Amino acid sequence: MSQLEETPDQANGGTGPGGQGKPAFSDDSFVKTPIPAHLVVGGLVLLTFIFFLVFGLEGMSERIVEKQADWLVQTVQRSAIECFVIEGRFPRTEEGVAYLKANYGLQVDEQRYIVYYESMGDNLLPQVKVLIITPRALLNRIHDSLGVSPTNSRPQDSYIDSKDF
Repeated sequence: MSQLEETPDQANGGTGPGGQGKPAFSDDSFVKTPIPAHLVVGGLVLLTFIFFLVFGLEGMSERIVEKQADWLVQTVQRSAIECFVIEGRFPRTEEGVAYLKANYGLQVDEQRYIVYYESMGDNLLPQVKVLIITPRALLNRIHDSLGVSPTNSRPQDSYIDSKDF
C-alpha cells in the first residue's frame, strides 16, 4: 500500500473495521490490569515510613536539645567539683559560671542555653539550672534589650524548659 492510499479505517471516517461507529482505539482495546497487591502494600509502607520520619524528627530534635541541657548541667557540676578538689571550695554564686569558664575550661553555648548557678556554701555542691532558649524566647530577649514591646507575645512563649538538678 502506498503512502497516499487510505486505509479502511481512514476511509470510514476513523471508525473501526466496517464503519461500525467505534473509534479505532477504544478503551475496550486495552486490557486493564489490576495493581499488584505487593505494590500497594509497599506504597503504604513507604508513606507510613515517610510520615513517621517527618513527624518523628521533630520530637527527636527536642529530645536531643533536652539531653544536651542535661549534659550541660552535669558538665557545670563536674567543673565545680574539679574546682573544689583543686581549691578546696566551690565557686561562689557571684563567680559561678564565669569563674568556671575562665579557670576550668567550661564552655556554654549562650545562644541556646542560660545557666543559673547558685552556691549554698564553700563546701556544698551548688544548684545548677539550665534554661533552653527557644526562638521565641530569643526574640523576646532581643526586644527586651532594645526596650521594644513585642507584638502578639504570650507569657508562655518565654523560656520553655529548665533542667533543674
